Amino acid sequence: MGNSLGKKNTRTLGSIFLRSQFTVAAIVLLFTVTFFALTNYFRQKEELRSHVNYTRDLFSLNLLPALQFNDSVEANKTLALLKTDPYISRAVVYKEGEVFASYFASEALILPTKDELLDVFNFNIFRQNYQIKDEDEIYGQFFIESRTDRLKIYLVDSLMSLLLGSLAAVGVSYLFSIFAARSFVEPIQTILAFIRKLSLDRDYSLNLPHSISDQPPAEIEVLYDNFRNMVSEIRLRDEYLKNSNELLESTVKERTQELRDAQSQMIDDARKSGIVDITTGILHNIANIMNTISTHSVVIGEHFKNSDIVSRYSQAQELLANNKGKLGQLLDETEKGGIYIDYFAELNRTLHGEYKDLRDSNDRVVDAANFIKEIINHQQALAMGRFQVESMVLEELVKKAVYIKQNFIDRCGVEVSFNFEAIPRIKGHRASLFQVFVNLISNSCQALSDVKGTDRRLRISAGCTEVEALLKFEDSGSGVPIEDQKKLFSQGFTTKVTGHGFGLNSCKRYMKEFGGDIYYEESKDLGGATFVLRIPMQANGTPE
Repeated sequence: MGNSLGKKNTRTLGSIFLRSQFTVAAIVLLFTVTFFALTNYFRQKEELRSHVNYTRDLFSLNLLPALQFNDSVEANKTLALLKTDPYISRAVVYKEGEVFASYFASEALILPTKDELLDVFNFNIFRQNYQIKDEDEIYGQFFIESRTDRLKIYLVDSLMSLLLGSLAAVGVSYLFSIFAARSFVEPIQTILAFIRKLSLDRDYSLNLPHSISDQPPAEIEVLYDNFRNMVSEIRLRDEYLKNSNELLESTVKERTQELRDAQSQMIDDARKSGIVDITTGILHNIANIMNTISTHSVVIGEHFKNSDIVSRYSQAQELLANNKGKLGQLLDETEKGGIYIDYFAELNRTLHGEYKDLRDSNDRVVDAANFIKEIINHQQALAMGRFQVESMVLEELVKKAVYIKQNFIDRCGVEVSFNFEAIPRIKGHRASLFQVFVNLISNSCQALSDVKGTDRRLRISAGCTEVEALLKFEDSGSGVPIEDQKKLFSQGFTTKVTGHGFGLNSCKRYMKEFGGDIYYEESKDLGGATFVLRIPMQANGTPE
């Protein structure tokens, strides 16, 4: 590359720079000169007006005694003092419409006409027609005139001086622009052209010319040398980066393969971990319901263990066998007949009562077993990517969960109350919702069992909007500490000594599955914990 690099462009740009600088300078100077001249003219004009007014007031005061004593000679002497004022051209004093005294700056001037007496100011002349009076009595009329010839001369002289100065400044600016363009602009444009070509071609083997102009300024030479050194440094770094990039590409390929292998392993581990988490949640929920089955199994066993219905029935059967053939006489004619009748009646009542209790416990065991079956079926459906959405009455499902856990509720001494608004049937995941309800009821009862006294209340209330139902489980326990509230739904977090931290986490997961949510808040009425469920009126999934 030679000195011609960018030479044509730089000279074109340099000339454009010169023309633009010169034009701008000329316009600015023209406006400056005009503005300054006009401003100075109007300032001088205003000063002339003030001077004439001052002279008028001063001489009116001195002319008043001459008018009062009708002394025109004294009045003319007073006006003759105006010879020392170069701005006053004529001055005339009138008394009763006649000329009383006068002053003319030159012999060519004459008395003012009537029109001149009325004309106050035009471009060439400034006049004042003033009444000379003492209090309310008018003694005469004072006409005074000043010509603006001096102002025009001053304006022309100012303009000429400013124009000459402006032309000189423009000339100096033009010469300096030529010098600046040759010394600074063209070398810098050469560097810019080199940079542009360097950036477009990405060819760092290009070299900057060794010389810019015949006699460049020292600063430009330093800039030129530093830029040339910088390009050399970039060339070396470019080669280093190319080598580093090749090594990096090779390393990236190796690491990418390692990451892919690790990702596959992580996906496999996550799948296994997810299966463990889901299985743990299912087992936790099934365990909740199995507690109900276990409790009622114990109740049934206690019934059979403590019941004397068999021995009493055997006694009744022995009595009947011993009095075979004479039962009528035994019951009607003996004193023990009424006792036997009451005995059989009581035996019948006891039998019916125990049968009712056993049937109720059996129904609860059957319902619990059916819900375990529903939970398993629900998880199987999820595993196959199919969601079971059923139409249901929310209040019935809640009360069913309470019914299943009733024995546990009674053992904890908890009083359950309901406050349900009218809610349309919802379409949701029955098994998921039931597991959530059972979990929340169990948690509330466990928390309330630690409360001293008898104030152990659980209130379940519900309302709805057009798109969702809002269900609240609110208790009178001690609530959840602030520092634990953000971790309530985390996997493995629990505040119970024997807890595992799976219940609320599975509740959160179930609610999210069908587009709902669950969150915690403080109970405003009962003072304990409140868990709020947001249940969409139409859950995600395909209706069964």
